[in-house]
Amino acid sequence: MGPGVATRRPWSGRSRGGGLGHFFFLWALRVLGARLAHLLLYPVALYFLFAAPSARRASRTFLEAAIGPAPNAWRGFWRTYRHFLTFARCLLDRGILLVLGPERFQRSSEGREHMARD
Repeated sequence: MGPGVATRRPWSGRSRGGGLGHFFFLWALRVLGARLAHLLLYPVALYFLFAAPSARRASRTFLEAAIGPAPNAWRGFWRTYRHFLTFARCLLDRGILLVLGPERFQRSSEGREHMARD
């Protein structure tokens, strides 16, 4: 961890989009479907990239600690955008589970034999 990281306020778990944002995406899932709802995440993540400077800084700090500093400003911007987009996709996937049910996901179990091996 870098200097000052331990003194920062921990994440509350609350999203910044609020109830209206959640309602919008749940509505989009029901009416437009999962694919179009996922497409809507791209401009929303871009909006938060510019509208949430503290989240942007926290993302950049995390990414620098995890994978090293970005070689240039554009690469840092792109990494942070992808980080925001991945978070948004995770939230939307939870909405898909809620609205459309778990049958919308494919899952498989492979490699269990490796876990049992000592």
